[in-house]
Amino acid sequence: CDAGVGVKVLFHQLYTPPTKIMILGAACSIVSETIARAAHHWNLVQVSYTSTSPALSDKTQFPKFARVSAPEVVMNPTRVQFLQYFGWSRIATIHQLHPLFAATTEDLIERLRGVNFTIVRSEIFQENPTAQVRNLKENDCRIIVGAFYEDKARKVFCEAYKIGLYGRGVVWILNGWYGAEWWKEDDPSIDCTPEQLAEALEGYFGAAVNFLNPYPERSVSGWLPSEFVTEYEARVGWASLPGDHVAPLGFDAVWAIALALNNTMQKLEEMGSSKRLEDFTYEDKEMSDLIFDSLLNVSFMGVRGPISLDKNGDPIGFVRLDRMQGGKITTVGNFNPTKVGADRLEWSRQHSVVWE
Repeated sequence: CDAGVGVKVLFHQLYTPPTKIMILGAACSIVSETIARAAHHWNLVQVSYTSTSPALSDKTQFPKFARVSAPEVVMNPTRVQFLQYFGWSRIATIHQLHPLFAATTEDLIERLRGVNFTIVRSEIFQENPTAQVRNLKENDCRIIVGAFYEDKARKVFCEAYKIGLYGRGVVWILNGWYGAEWWKEDDPSIDCTPEQLAEALEGYFGAAVNFLNPYPERSVSGWLPSEFVTEYEARVGWASLPGDHVAPLGFDAVWAIALALNNTMQKLEEMGSSKRLEDFTYEDKEMSDLIFDSLLNVSFMGVRGPISLDKNGDPIGFVRLDRMQGGKITTVGNFNPTKVGADRLEWSRQHSVVWE
């Protein structure tokens, strides 16, 4: 997640033949923001598979950016309905000082206050969360929504472990897009063991856009979600690789690009233009606009579910609810935006929420 490296790679690609027509990536929002601010000056349309920063929806700053992973604020209706389901009305928040988490937390607080929730505390930290976590403890905060990258999450829960801000009577709700067993990563910045972090994390909930369609619907590729997983695992030799869990999003992003380019070819023919995709240059704003318009109009069944984009290039998709139970992350429910009211929250029949 190094924006500087992202810029270096972009310029290398720009000045190395052949001419590029679109950009796939980046993964991290901080890199996508930096690239998207620059790439449109070369009339390049960019598609990210996992960048979720709400800032990327701003078309004045990022006019040729789109993504197949919904912005983080899309998870907030799920969080609100989840809190209402359990009857929790006194909520605390803690977030890392970063535009991604600030925008998401501010939106959540506004939504919660709009339906008569009480915000007990709202803490912000930059590097060291010790004082902020202690404030939560001292103010008897029991239901806590956290928003931070996983390296900061380890710091938060190391402190929570030390002061006992976990266990019976305390519920943490976090981002659901962290890596598998993220608490086990070697982290010299903390003095807690993975076992201690796991103890503090037991029972936490996570919300994230579904990386894989929870329903057996055949995708545009012809594969069912389960068939995609089998094919992917075979191609990587059944090895466990970083980012395995977001592979479906990368796959769907490639399909979105392919369909957008195919639609652009058809539009060029319908317009009677002599241009082809191969004729694109970095000065060709007309074709760039045509490609972006084609991208905004793609609609297909991906391996993560239905894919279509709004005017800001943002998708709407299923939100997955995970929980750490018995030391493992388990999907316990889904939020289906195509349904209405309480029916949108669908609890898993295979993995129920277990309270200790």
